[in-house]
Amino acid sequence: MNLAKKIINIGIYLVVFLIFSILVVYATLHLTTKSHIFNDISEIPRTEVAVIMGASIFKNGKLSPILTDRVDMAIKLYESRKVDKILATGDNSSVAYNEVNPVRTYLLEKGIRYECRQWPL
Repeated sequence: MNLAKKIINIGIYLVVFLIFSILVVYATLHLTTKSHIFNDISEIPRTEVAVIMGASIFKNGKLSPILTDRVDMAIKLYESRKVDKILATGDNSSVAYNEVNPVRTYLLEKGIRYECRQWPL
């Protein structure tokens, strides 16, 4: 019986420690990033470039919802003159899969002009 109680106690301590650790990490992340999260475009400081991080695209070449949200936000920043340029990044590891070109096409459809530069510059 003593061994079972010890195992249960150790389990309880581990669960409490895990919960405490998660709360500490969450609080630290929240406090250190709070000044970089904006709810209104007017609050965002002006900068040179908006970077669109790649995300998946569908087989038909359409942007996934998360990528569409990222591109739409970059467009809002560009149109509100918060950024001068938009930089699209993404996976192009094979000829059959390219995340950047659909973003370029989407930007063009939305009336955003572009200057195409291939890596390396």
